[in-house]
Amino acid sequence: MRHHHSWGGGGSTYGSNGYNTVAASSTTAVTCAPLTWSQAVGGHTVIVTMSGTTAPRQITTSPSAAAASQTDVTAQITPPSAVIEYGVSVDGITVVSLTITVDLHTLEARGSYSAAPATGT
Repeated sequence: MRHHHSWGGGGSTYGSNGYNTVAASSTTAVTCAPLTWSQAVGGHTVIVTMSGTTAPRQITTSPSAAAASQTDVTAQITPPSAVIEYGVSVDGITVVSLTITVDLHTLEARGSYSAAPATGT
């Protein structure tokens, strides 16, 4: 029985049919099928669960199109984020419930331009 699972976001995810490639620049969220593993340990039933989701990156600019008279621009990049959930229960009692959220926050750049003053002014 295979108990391997990985989360994509610039790599691959493991699905029921094998590995599936996921581009790091993908604009589509990736959801990994949950992994549940059960094992008897010292007369107790231990169940481990893992799942994960990602949110795609987002890029916004303002204004959305360049213009010859444009003097102010703004660009925001929200990088991909990921949530990984991990749980362990022993004999039906949850002993570990962990959620890891990876969020690199938004990067914003602003630019402003004005023409140089005319000579002699």
